[in-house]
Amino acid sequence: MSDALEALWRSGHWLDLAIAITVLELLVLAVCSQSTTHRLRWSAHAWNLLAGLWLMVALRLVLSDAHWMLAAACLAAAGVTHAVDLRNRLRVR
Repeated sequence: MSDALEALWRSGHWLDLAIAITVLELLVLAVCSQSTTHRLRWSAHAWNLLAGLWLMVALRLVLSDAHWMLAAACLAAAGVTHAVDLRNRLRVR
């Protein structure tokens, strides 16, 4: 069993799974924000999830030996979305 977990860890597929779960979470959040029974504020959660998603994509690019500028662009996008999230949170208070 530990060999299978080690192989999963080394392959990076655990990160692919985390990215897929985060995208699914964003889709569920979008659907729930449109529902009349679950009035969620899309912006209250989406910017935070997007920042984390950009970070995971940057890590995935690094693990797959992609060009460094792609990972840097993802990190910059994560910073921008994090700043938008912080601005929105501070404005609400």
